[in-house]
Amino acid sequence: MQKTAKRERKPSKEAPVSTAETGKALARGRSNVRTQQGETRGRILACARAEFAEKGFAGARTESIVRAAGVNPNLLYHYFGSKEQLFVAVMEDVYSDVRSHHGDLELENLAPEEAIRRFTEATFDLFVASDDVIRLFS
Repeated sequence: MQKTAKRERKPSKEAPVSTAETGKALARGRSNVRTQQGETRGRILACARAEFAEKGFAGARTESIVRAAGVNPNLLYHYFGSKEQLFVAVMEDVYSDVRSHHGDLELENLAPEEAIRRFTEATFDLFVASDDVIRLFS
């Protein structure tokens, strides 16, 4: 039976890294991952919005969406679960855009007729500026 010699660890010449520095580095790494995930999810959502607006729910293909987004098909299902849930996310995004657009109008201090007129004009302007909204609503 042969004895194996124990290796002695030589002390590192680098300065020790503090726990706080390690924590900050880990937080930066997690933040970068979240940012990348958010960008990937957003890219899929934007490509899906265009696909659904152009072809409708029935005509839209997840293969076309992932190809346009430049992602693996598994990522689409990871973030959204199904084509139906992706469509719901697209519509929530569209409604969020509409609500945000209307939120800036400050209608509460206007007379009802003026508020309706301003709301209608703003909605029309939004539809002109974002024709995909009309196609998605229809």
